[in-house]
Amino acid sequence: MRFLLAVALILYTGWTWATILPAEVAAMLDKHGVNRDDVSIWVQAVDADQPLVELNGQRQRNPASVAKLLTTSAGLIRLGRDYRWQTRFYVDALPDNNGVVHGNLYIEGGADPFLVEERLSAMIDTLRERGIRHITGNIVLDESLYRLPAEARDRESFDGNPWAAYNAVPNPLMVNFRTIKLTMRPQGGSVAFDLWPNIVNWKIDNQMNVNNGSCSKNYAPIVSIERDDMGYATVILKGRYSLQCGKREVTVVMGEAVEQFYYLFRDLWYQKGGTLDGAGAVGPHPAQAKLFYTGESLPLSELIAMMNQQSNNVMTRQLMLSLGVETYGRPGSLQKGRDAVINTLSAFGVDTHGMIIDNGAGLSRISRVTVAQLVMLMRSLYYSDKKQVFLDSLAVAGESGTLRKRYRGERLGGNLRGKTGTIDGVRAFAGFLRSKSGRDYVVVIIGNGKAALPSRYMQDDFFRWVEGK
Repeated sequence: MRFLLAVALILYTGWTWATILPAEVAAMLDKHGVNRDDVSIWVQAVDADQPLVELNGQRQRNPASVAKLLTTSAGLIRLGRDYRWQTRFYVDALPDNNGVVHGNLYIEGGADPFLVEERLSAMIDTLRERGIRHITGNIVLDESLYRLPAEARDRESFDGNPWAAYNAVPNPLMVNFRTIKLTMRPQGGSVAFDLWPNIVNWKIDNQMNVNNGSCSKNYAPIVSIERDDMGYATVILKGRYSLQCGKREVTVVMGEAVEQFYYLFRDLWYQKGGTLDGAGAVGPHPAQAKLFYTGESLPLSELIAMMNQQSNNVMTRQLMLSLGVETYGRPGSLQKGRDAVINTLSAFGVDTHGMIIDNGAGLSRISRVTVAQLVMLMRSLYYSDKKQVFLDSLAVAGESGTLRKRYRGERLGGNLRGKTGTIDGVRAFAGFLRSKSGRDYVVVIIGNGKAALPSRYMQDDFFRWVEGK
């Protein structure tokens, strides 16, 4: 049955559909001023042989964050719902009876997309429970799982805002999504700053304009970082801060991933009573090092829900790079990740001709996919053993994720689920809608260019129309 479905879908996308545009949908396009050349729409009941609506179905579009459906689906298909990332801890020698490791502790990054402070803290608890109290050597960080080119590694910025959390660049040792927490608080007539983790070799150059005006008009911090030839960093703080604002926190992407990881690990290690003679270092663990403990991530089924519902860019990018490693071996790379997504979807029966993955998260100007390809993927998943995990990963209107504020109190709330996509010049949606008749429809709409904003405004009318079917 699965084989016949896949063959049918392959043939199905090969057909050249004439435009299917019901009068009601045509009227919506006109009402909202949507240029028909710049929008693609496909609506099809999951059990139907042909679409209810099809406009520019085979035209390549930029999908923005809807591209995450391609990456997370490929991860689910190839790796399985129970896949877990592994952070491995090695030692030169097992701890002695006094809990002393004579030598280094090596930490090999496994690209865990959700290695946050609480989970790292739990791993440190396990190291302590298994007998490590003191390390005579260094904490050596191994980030060799994959390597990104310099242009994708150094302060990459999609939109001229390199410090924003959504622009974070993945790393095998990524912790807290590559972010630093900057806390500001009034102190006398000035403002004091704290960093977490406390990166002690960073200096703070406070150029803040501090005043006593209203907070609403005088809170505009600007944070940047500069490094000298020796690699020492200075965090530069500019902008306005009113003492009336009280304590405030800003989360920014700054510094190197290994730098963030080391100082967070070190601070937590000390907090829990551990001691260390050495410092931080970067390099692969030696072949003779002994594997002491493996910390596992949450299962992939839970993590793709975070990626799709919250539209987490760096987590999804981390997944794509991990797919490249699992498919083609170490070291991973962007190209291996892209190839893994494309080839996994193709083997699953999806027509991938002309599809461009780029970074896997949709934060891109060159990503491309057709609405026909997205419909094919979602219908294939709907009729697979991965259906429920995939459906559970999507935001639900009125309830969760990027759709939580839409259609509350309406029947659409709870009956529309999917993935949104938004960047300049792109508004997109791909998901499932259960109509009043109880029939499930795949709904995909992507507006590019001048059609982006009006196509988003049109979505409300459009979804309600499909709901009535």
